[in-house]
Amino acid sequence: MSYEKILKLRKEMINNHIDGYIVPHNDNFFNESLPEANRRLEWLTSFDGSAGIALVLAEKAYIFVDGRYTIQAKQQIDSKIYEIVHLKDKNLYDILNSIENKTIIGIDSKIHSILNVEHLNLKIQNSNISIKQVKDNLIDLIWDDRPKLPYNEITIHNIEYSGEETKTKIETISKYIDSHTGDTLIITDCESISWLLNIRGSDLEFTPIPLSIVIINKYNNIQFFTNSKLNANIKKHLGNNIKIFKLNAFEEQLKSIGKRNEKVIVDNETCSYWIFKKLKEFGAKPIIKKNLCLKLKACKNKIEVNGMRKAHLRDAKSLIETLYWIKSHYPDGNLDEIEVSRKLFKSREKNKNFIGLSFPTIAGTGPNGAIVHYRPSKLNNREIKYGDLLLMDSGAQYFEGTTDVTRTIAIGEPDKEKKVKFTKVLKGHINLATVVFPYGTTGHQLDILARKFLWDDGLDYDHGTGHGVGSCLNVHEGPQSISKRSNNVILEEGMIISNEPGFYKEGEYGIRIENLILVKEKYIPNSNIKFLNFETLTLAPIDLSLIDIDLLEQKEIKWINEYHRNVYKQVSSSLSTKVAEWLKEETKEIS
Repeated sequence: MSYEKILKLRKEMINNHIDGYIVPHNDNFFNESLPEANRRLEWLTSFDGSAGIALVLAEKAYIFVDGRYTIQAKQQIDSKIYEIVHLKDKNLYDILNSIENKTIIGIDSKIHSILNVEHLNLKIQNSNISIKQVKDNLIDLIWDDRPKLPYNEITIHNIEYSGEETKTKIETISKYIDSHTGDTLIITDCESISWLLNIRGSDLEFTPIPLSIVIINKYNNIQFFTNSKLNANIKKHLGNNIKIFKLNAFEEQLKSIGKRNEKVIVDNETCSYWIFKKLKEFGAKPIIKKNLCLKLKACKNKIEVNGMRKAHLRDAKSLIETLYWIKSHYPDGNLDEIEVSRKLFKSREKNKNFIGLSFPTIAGTGPNGAIVHYRPSKLNNREIKYGDLLLMDSGAQYFEGTTDVTRTIAIGEPDKEKKVKFTKVLKGHINLATVVFPYGTTGHQLDILARKFLWDDGLDYDHGTGHGVGSCLNVHEGPQSISKRSNNVILEEGMIISNEPGFYKEGEYGIRIENLILVKEKYIPNSNIKFLNFETLTLAPIDLSLIDIDLLEQKEIKWINEYHRNVYKQVSSSLSTKVAEWLKEETKEIS
């Protein structure tokens, strides 16, 4: 089937007078999660990871993935059609710069950001290569049974959850426009729009947002473009300053902006090159600036922080009940990954203010646990066996907040190797959780703390240590991160970020321990410098049977005991007697 698709694509390439075509994991809204209708890379290649890019040439095709997806790509992609390239070895520009013949590469500028196209123009040093913007997306032309885009009902995200009125947020953005001598700002990042307007939706499966675009001016006026359904309450909530349009009216409004020769602020990472090009074509003057909403929504206010605590407490009950169920049932046999995922979902959906999952549950046992973003299905579902490690990475969306937690548990008695590796990961997790750092520090600077103990043994993991998390928004939120990859965004009070070091032995097992942590101010006597530290939000036991106590320092033992004491204190009263008794044993003190 993949071979037939690529043949059709190459035929369209000929029709459009191009020799190559780039297919990114993007759509025109630049969300991480895509509706099925816009999963063009997945449709073409069968690769369903959340990041990747394909280059299809007349006689060869490549797909580029990072360390999260190398094992998954091997399993999903036909290597007879595509050469799978790890981004640490080569990238798209390396391949394009190596082409010896005159080659025209086509792109759909609606799904390439301004930055993407700038990089293509800057990093391609090969005079044989030229970039052509094709009128229609070539995948759409050959995707005969392409689903329709979902446009569902928009809901109000009430002040009891958002903590700040829409009007106040709009005023802040309008002042930002004026301070940069702009007239207008365009936002195509749907999460930012949902945050700004205090709305939520269900156009995406795991991120509760409507697909939309916003144009806002320095006078607090907004044009809101969406095909999602708006009832009378939503229209009243949006108010008179917000005019509502269908998405197909957006280009006409760009023309109006151009006629007025307006200075328009756009973010080069989340705004398409098509919009940038149209603005210039119509007479507007684009100004490249970062989307201020990204930082504002990353720094949670007190209401949002308290909401996240409530969401994590509620979520902990479901995870602990599921962990108890697994530990109690695996000796009977016949437990598998799909059954575990279903059990966890059924427990979560009973929780107050539950909206849905925040991403597809990862439940990988044995070798499947080594696949970083593994998703169990009928094709790969594995029975849980004695001696396995089971890696469970899951999360949920609640009105109050978003959760993301990973626990690795032993099925039966773990061997010495697994205990040592688990303890090294745990030491890194604790090292990051307990760090005190001066204001101005970036997550990039802290990343080494989580990797140190693995590095000491010549080991590492090929993914970031931490990603930002939204408040009833995307489980993967920027701009902050903790990673080897350079990121100059400093960590600020109110930011929530994951702490998830891991270790993966391909073909055998995977280990990851993930909690969400909140950036808080840390008072240090007699210091003139502002310091910060982390508060751990996640409440779930860490499998004591996997800890090699001899490898721990006393301060690490103290952290584990204090953490477990807090887990039991906070969650036990919401559990049945049997589960609470089990949790008491799972959180007992170690020495």
